[in-house]
Amino acid sequence: VTEGGTKVTLNRVNYLDPSDIDNMNEYFFETMHHEFGHILDNNKLHPTTFNLLSNGHYNAAGWSDTPDSVAYSLGFVSPYSSASYTEDWVETLGRYITRDSLAMEKMMGTAEYEWEIIDLEDKNNDGDKDASDYAYMTSGIVDIDTIGYIKLDDSGNGEHKIYRRVCERDQNDEVVKYVDYEKNLDIALNYSNIDVSKYDVVEIKVNSIPKGTYKVTYKLDNGSAVTEDPFKESSTYVINVRNVNELKSLEFKHIDGEEDLSLSQVKLIKYKPKWIMNTLGAKQLIEQKIDYVRKYMKEQFGIDLDKLRDLIQAKQFRKGDDGKFKTEDYYNPTTKRMDKRMVNAIVYSEGGKTVLETLLDELNKYKELQNK
Repeated sequence: VTEGGTKVTLNRVNYLDPSDIDNMNEYFFETMHHEFGHILDNNKLHPTTFNLLSNGHYNAAGWSDTPDSVAYSLGFVSPYSSASYTEDWVETLGRYITRDSLAMEKMMGTAEYEWEIIDLEDKNNDGDKDASDYAYMTSGIVDIDTIGYIKLDDSGNGEHKIYRRVCERDQNDEVVKYVDYEKNLDIALNYSNIDVSKYDVVEIKVNSIPKGTYKVTYKLDNGSAVTEDPFKESSTYVINVRNVNELKSLEFKHIDGEEDLSLSQVKLIKYKPKWIMNTLGAKQLIEQKIDYVRKYMKEQFGIDLDKLRDLIQAKQFRKGDDGKFKTEDYYNPTTKRMDKRMVNAIVYSEGGKTVLETLLDELNKYKELQNK
């Protein structure tokens, strides 16, 4: 809440969680810069030509029902920025200076494609349309981005929606996939630890279906072992390695004691759907809005927006000795795959105290001085 253009009141303080930097940005850090942006705008009005950039796409009544992906594809940095041009202005300011480069890159990537809203179907045929159908839709090797994200209807009427990226689909509404990249690896028997982190399937081919019965064994990241006859009906054997980093202890044996099978090659294949590019040019539109804010801050207040952004993010994310922001790998439960994120500087510790602990020490010292 901004009162009279001079005072900002933050609520939800019981939800403060310094370990969750995304939550801190959403409800606290970005909110402060958003509201202060209104104060700046009240003193020196932003360029009126900015108001025309997304004219016709603002939705004051329905912005809260707009998912991030759809908002990005319309040229907005958040759903709330689609409420009005004044909110668009301050959201562009607040989001740009608080969101790190990885988050901005993902946002721009989403903005490059068309998104659509559809009704969730009873995909698992259990008579209900619920989150289990969404889980069914996102299983297998289909990329999460081709499905989108579920929004459950609070009314309880089962009117659940799916927000999904537009791509080519067959008559069953399944994603049509194309081979995007493949790499051949000549391997020997007992080959261990094939890096499959960037691939959806491992395709193993032999010149013809071998005589006799063979078995293939291998292990996945979760430790489960697989044993089966790989070439019973085909000279091609496919292993699904989506969300798997390493294919371990791959081995082929002839169960009758004859010679083991010599493989000709292993193909690592990444499947990719044919996504529909955004004809609106939403990525370029977002970049144009950021440039408007950049010029405004420089001309009206003498502030370099990108230097300010670096200063603000250095308080949120950890920098290394080389001056670059550190990243770490983590499992993203939304996309069900490994991802990268900036290292949280607030709770980061490398042998010493965290920023939060240091601030707490200073606060306790201040209280001691007050009591003297």
